[in-house]
Amino acid sequence: MIRTRARMLAGLMVVGLFASLALASPAGAAGGSQQQGISDDQIDIVAMVADLDGLRSKGLISQPKLTTGNLLKRWQAYADAYGPINGRKVVVKSAVWDPIDPTTFDKACAQATQDNKPLVVVNGNGYRQSSIPCITVDNSTPMMVGDPVYSQMLKASGNRLFGLLPPSDVIGTATADYVAKQKLVPKTAKIGILGSNEPGQKAGTDALAAQLKKNGYNVVSTVESNVLSGDTALQNRESAAAVGTFQANGVDTVFIGNPFTSTQGYFQEAQRSNAN
Repeated sequence: MIRTRARMLAGLMVVGLFASLALASPAGAAGGSQQQGISDDQIDIVAMVADLDGLRSKGLISQPKLTTGNLLKRWQAYADAYGPINGRKVVVKSAVWDPIDPTTFDKACAQATQDNKPLVVVNGNGYRQSSIPCITVDNSTPMMVGDPVYSQMLKASGNRLFGLLPPSDVIGTATADYVAKQKLVPKTAKIGILGSNEPGQKAGTDALAAQLKKNGYNVVSTVESNVLSGDTALQNRESAAAVGTFQANGVDTVFIGNPFTSTQGYFQEAQRSNAN
C-alpha cells in the first residue's frame, strides 16, 4: 500500500512537470495550437486501473473497499492535494483492464488514447508491458509507469515513456554484479532461473543470466512460464513444474524473476519435494 501511494505521488509529480513543460512557451511566442489534454481550465490525464469490480463479481476478492471506483478516487485525491497546475485543475479519468483477461489490455489502451485524449496516461503498477507500446508507440501518447520497463521499449517509445524505476534489464545486470561483488553465491553453484515470456520480465531475466555467466557463474537451466496467457492457474502449474526441471539439471540456487501471483505453485512444490 505504501509503495503504491509513493508511486502515485511520484507519478503526479511527473505529470506536474510534464504539464508545466507543455504549457511553457518560448519568450515572445504567441498563438500556437493547444497541447492535447490541456484546456483553458483543466488538464486531463488517464489512470489505468484494474477492474476490481469485475474480480469481485467472479468471487476473487471480497474486501469491500477494493473497488475500481476507489482506485480512481485515490488518483483524483492525490491530484487535488497536489493542487492546480498553472491554474488548471487536474482531472483524472479511468481506463480499465481485467487482470485475468489478456484481451482487455489493448481495449484499455483504446479507451485511454482514443476514447480520451489525455496529456499523459499513468499507471502505478500492473498494466501489461506488452500493451504499453499500444499507448506510447501506436497512439503516440505519453505514459508514466511505476513498474520497471525495459530498454528496448524505452527506445521505441522515444520521449513518450517515463519509468519511476530503472529498466528491468538494467536491474538484472546490476543484480548479477551485486551477487558477484558481495559473493552471495559461490562460483560452484548450479543456477536455475524462473522467468516468463512477458517482455519486461524476460528482458530482466535474460540480462541476469547473461551477466551471471559473464561473472563466471554456471547457469544450467532457465524456465519460462506463460504469463502472457493471463491464466494464473496455468502459470502456477508451470512454475510448479519448474521444480522438477531444476532438480533434473542439478540446480542448487534459483533466481526468480516472476511476480508472486505466478510463483505460488513453485514454492508449494519446492516445499513438498524438499527442493528448497
